[in-house]
Amino acid sequence: MTLLGTGDAGGTPRHGCRCAACRTLVRSPARAFVEAGAHRVPIDAGAAWPDGAIDAVLLTHFHFDHVARLVPMQFGVGERIPVYAPDDPERRALLFEPESLLDFRPADESFAIGEIQVTPLPLRHSAPTVGWHLWHRGQSLAYLADTRGLPEQTRAFLVDAPPDLLILDCTWPPDPDARNHNDLDLALHDIEEIGPRRAILTHISHELDMWRLESGDTLPDGVQWGRDDLALTLV
Repeated sequence: MTLLGTGDAGGTPRHGCRCAACRTLVRSPARAFVEAGAHRVPIDAGAAWPDGAIDAVLLTHFHFDHVARLVPMQFGVGERIPVYAPDDPERRALLFEPESLLDFRPADESFAIGEIQVTPLPLRHSAPTVGWHLWHRGQSLAYLADTRGLPEQTRAFLVDAPPDLLILDCTWPPDPDARNHNDLDLALHDIEEIGPRRAILTHISHELDMWRLESGDTLPDGVQWGRDDLALTLV
């Protein structure tokens, strides 16, 4: 997996901002790209992914920073591309034509992309949203963005079989009143409870980057800040 982007909707640098984070860091919309054997699968599509054929697209939800790349792509030519996404007909209708290159399919049960076993996991957000659990040849990862905490069925699924790699929303500095996305305290709490072998924080706002630059904080063992173009290998 490559984390192509690790930022929130506004990105870093944020338009018009001159904070320390925006002067020194770059984060594009949160998204990832999975390669397993001959299979290539983007997770979310807020911006471009590497050139070449893809097997399918996994969408977490229909907010524009997660689907923008698909809007012009729907008018392309060639074989239709499966796009697995949660049920959100109103938002989908605002962005996509009924007939296009994109073959939208429901994210309501497990399925396979070649040798990759894929399971959608419900999340808590301001729109219908799922995370994605992928299993391939004995290795597993979970990509969970955007979310504020976890629904009980998702938590139970992950605690029962902790993934080797967990990519988790962490948008805000510590703030118990944060909305729609995890703050750092909640993200670390969920990571500790799930117990993955390795965890990466993503969907990071410039507010969180500014906070960590000022605080000089450290993360628990096995947890790290995501960065754009971070390549992660499971073997």
